[in-house]
Amino acid sequence: MSIEMVERKLKEFLAPLNLPYYHVCVSKGYEKILSVGERRGEKTTGDERLFMFSMTKPITTFLAMRLIEQGKISLEDKVCKFLPFVKDCFLIDEQGNKTIVGDCILIKHLFTMSAGFDYDTESKYLTKLYKQNPNATTMEVLRAICKKPLRFYPGDRFSYSLCHDVLAGVIEMVEKKKFSAVAQSELFSPLNMSNSGFYPNGKMEDRYYYDHLQKIFVPQESKNDLVVFSNYESGGAGLVSTANDYLKFSTMLANGGANKKGQTFITNDTLDLWTFAQKKVLNIDRGFTSAQGLDYGYGYGVRTRTVRTNFGLPIGEFGWDGADGSYVMVDRVNRISVVIGLTTRNWPAFFIDHHIQIVKIIYENL
Repeated sequence: MSIEMVERKLKEFLAPLNLPYYHVCVSKGYEKILSVGERRGEKTTGDERLFMFSMTKPITTFLAMRLIEQGKISLEDKVCKFLPFVKDCFLIDEQGNKTIVGDCILIKHLFTMSAGFDYDTESKYLTKLYKQNPNATTMEVLRAICKKPLRFYPGDRFSYSLCHDVLAGVIEMVEKKKFSAVAQSELFSPLNMSNSGFYPNGKMEDRYYYDHLQKIFVPQESKNDLVVFSNYESGGAGLVSTANDYLKFSTMLANGGANKKGQTFITNDTLDLWTFAQKKVLNIDRGFTSAQGLDYGYGYGVRTRTVRTNFGLPIGEFGWDGADGSYVMVDRVNRISVVIGLTTRNWPAFFIDHHIQIVKIIYENL
């Protein structure tokens, strides 16, 4: 592989977009073979701290899959076994009648976004709680989330939602310590992800909103607007990390769940379960989050490829993306992972198919 050739092609591909920040890094086996990026004409290192938003979800579901592997939870367990307040979740029918259905929400429904929750982070219940206590704990926030009526009966269908936030609460209760502490001890520390966590420390990379009508980038306040509570550890959107740090996570996954030292974080059998397409076609609102094309289904918290590409992506390649445009791809067959760091809100307006084009450039030159 000519690293210089790939760098040149990536820059040529991305230059017309005038991105305020991007960084692309790639690993094959345990070696980082590519690291390239720019910020307003200057080279980046990949150590710039980013709000990862929904790139948090693979971290959360990975940690939950470990609990399944260890026998601490089961996919068929009722969520209220761990979070008793979930038992009070309810439906409201067209006549305004209330039906309690919380004890029908199973762990597998949280993984597959089919529990009936929505993604309303500004509901009247959360707004009321914030006014009362902006320092509310994770459990207090989850209680408020569960006060809103469910959208549908648990298990009925897929709906992108706060399911993984609730799943992080399950992890916290099972492990009897804060979700951030679980992530730190089980993943961040052993993989030396030293710039990753759930509370931003130090300067964050500048963020931008893309105005697709004027085709310009508008500076945004550098804050996570999906996590307004200062002590809330969101399993769906709360991660702060870097492209280099996240590559350490994806590299471990691409190598069958073990790091270079031989430490096993998760078995291949559990990886197979995690990434098996429970939903065969992931056709969701591309204006909100990208399914990266109709060749992907949805596993237990990650998109998963169901059709092989002509440039080498195998069935079972998996990953996700985030609201600011960051992206991860894991290919266990070829032991390749790709992480793209972006800081641009509203990225689907102009970047919707570009992640996979970046991956294509990389694969065509391997």
